[in-house]
Amino acid sequence: MSRNAILAAVGLSCSLMSVFCPAQGSVADKETPPATYRVGMKSIAVPPPADLRETGPDYRVLFDHDTPDSNRLVAAFLQPDKIAKLPDTTGELSRYAFLQSLRQAEFVDVDQATYKQVADAVAKQYGTSSDAPAIDVKELQDEFNHKLKAEGGTSEISLEKPVALGTFFSKPNALGFGMVMNVAAGDAKMKVIAGTMILRVQNRLLYAAIFAKYTGDDSLSWVRTTSEQWADAILKANP
Repeated sequence: MSRNAILAAVGLSCSLMSVFCPAQGSVADKETPPATYRVGMKSIAVPPPADLRETGPDYRVLFDHDTPDSNRLVAAFLQPDKIAKLPDTTGELSRYAFLQSLRQAEFVDVDQATYKQVADAVAKQYGTSSDAPAIDVKELQDEFNHKLKAEGGTSEISLEKPVALGTFFSKPNALGFGMVMNVAAGDAKMKVIAGTMILRVQNRLLYAAIFAKYTGDDSLSWVRTTSEQWADAILKANP
């Protein structure tokens, strides 16, 4: 697979329409081994992000429609009080996270050099430098609305004023960067911070994202810190 094909699969694959669904989470027992998930014939260990918990396979499928067609949902992490309300997926989702694989690259061995090329290109695309291209979310917005319509939904998702926050962290096998934008669905509106990550785990390319409702510097700090901690935990669990 070419670097361009991988980048096309990555795109801006953030499941932002989920901000109006419920979520759940809890702090994992440090003595409990992390759950594993299959990605391209690999068994990937994935500790949950801080204060979030994985929904499990029965409820995870509820969020497939929030995943871009270019990606496959591997795991969905919500706040515990929200998970208790599933399968009801109405209401505001204030903090949650997704781990996804790229369908075109799921069985591709990604070496260190290829990963660096991808990470450098993504960092440039979503950086805050003056030469960074404008962020275009129309294609993602149209895809979500097409899925909503196919499922009988009447409200449309609107993604507005995306602003890149630059690189949160950069490591040999993990790149994290941030974005903030306004999201609206019907009469519901919210400003959302996304901490998105490109990871190389067991020679597989993974996409992870942590989302939070913007409430000021505290929410930005939580997303930035939790993103890096989660990336470090995933890499440590897969030596």
